[in-house]
Amino acid sequence: IDPDRAIHYWGIARANVENPERSAGFIEQAVKRIEKSSPLERRLIEAWSKRVKDWPKPPDEKKDADKKDSDSKDSKEAPKKDPKASKKKPAVTDEVRDKRKERFKNYARELDEIVQDYPEEIELKAMLVLQLWQNQSQGHDIQSYTAIDSMLEEIFRRNPRHPAHHFRIHLWDYRKEKLALRAAAECGPSAPGIAHMWHMPGHTYSRLHRYADAAWQQEASARVDHAHMIRDRVMPDQIHNYAHNNEWLIRNWFN
Repeated sequence: IDPDRAIHYWGIARANVENPERSAGFIEQAVKRIEKSSPLERRLIEAWSKRVKDWPKPPDEKKDADKKDSDSKDSKEAPKKDPKASKKKPAVTDEVRDKRKERFKNYARELDEIVQDYPEEIELKAMLVLQLWQNQSQGHDIQSYTAIDSMLEEIFRRNPRHPAHHFRIHLWDYRKEKLALRAAAECGPSAPGIAHMWHMPGHTYSRLHRYADAAWQQEASARVDHAHMIRDRVMPDQIHNYAHNNEWLIRNWFN
């Protein structure tokens, strides 16, 4: 419909966040079309480009192996190649890990600056909340859970059914689950066609020993998955978290 709109490619790039190389390919398409973008769209595209372009990767061990093969070409018997060797992923070095960590830190900082310049845009706040929470897995500790929760409160003041309830549950999981009770009640209804959004409140209820409520949530996630299987003719193993949802349901029944 609108193939020259740069922000569409930014959206596809974000959807491929777990595949940096593919994401970089899409954001490159966005950059090529950036001239017609609004100032906000331009900043979002540029920030994501910095995050995924030339993604830090570990040294290619396959090149080292090929070099050893060429060095031994004068030997009478060629070395036997291990068929599994080419499938082995190179180990991530500390240097690469540090570079990636810096990428996440810088991206969160840029998002924060964009939020400051566009304080009325709640979707920007939602992106920032998610990034700050995800950065924990990259070694960046959250300095203030209260500050992040306050930002979530601003989002819900504008849109009570915003799917960021998902983020609030994660924020307080294993910490102070009582602070996520409202999010637990609103999470499923905020995105009723997504099984995981019914699953998430089970985290809160299970930690608070409200096992009947937790079981109800997992049953709800199963119902959404079953509807998906019937509608799209897929099997349970083709659905992410299907087994996880039902295993959690069984544990709640036991309690």
